[in-house]
Amino acid sequence: HLKEFTDKIPPKDEIFTGITSRHVNMYFSGIVDGLSAKVFRTYLASTVVSKYLKNVGNISDKSPIEKIYHAKLANLEAAKMCNHKRTIPKTFEKSLEKKREGIKKAKNAKTKTKKQEIR
Repeated sequence: HLKEFTDKIPPKDEIFTGITSRHVNMYFSGIVDGLSAKVFRTYLASTVVSKYLKNVGNISDKSPIEKIYHAKLANLEAAKMCNHKRTIPKTFEKSLEKKREGIKKAKNAKTKTKKQEIR
């Protein structure tokens, strides 16, 4: 039903005009005292992280790198659910150019094997 409802609305327009975060928070606090949109979203994100980690299985015996990897993937899933989008840093182009220069230097550098260094 939501799809049918949103099909009539242009993509950049708000779906529920006139409803503010204050309205949402009043609604949530009417259900549970102290519940806000922020608390609700945090709960949902925590649930996504927990579900991901449960699906991965027991990671307590994994290496630190594997634990970090799964923690980052779990957080990424939560970020997707919260519709978080990372903005490109202002210094991105400069940083990218430095990395490209480093790659060019590495490709152009003549590497020596251990046998060549001995000679």
